[in-house]
Amino acid sequence: MAWTPRNGIVVDAGGRPVRGALVSVAWGTGPTPEVAVETDEEGRFRLHLPEGRYRLAAHTAGGAAGETETRGEAEEEIRIRLASSPEDA
Repeated sequence: MAWTPRNGIVVDAGGRPVRGALVSVAWGTGPTPEVAVETDEEGRFRLHLPEGRYRLAAHTAGGAAGETETRGEAEEEIRIRLASSPEDA
């Protein structure tokens, strides 16, 4: 099974990068050994995943959260938008 790095970014409701958000795989069709990764100062993260479909979740210590689904293709940049409240989702 080939594991490929998948790059992504976490942004807030206004589209600004979010530093220090935790990104994890909520579910997927393949094994996911990484429990969670933290975004860098530019809101970027990298996960290693095999081919398949995945739902990624991100959250901050302040309670903002968001999710996205991806097919996990290497060229795709994954984007997760956080909402601070249900109205922002």
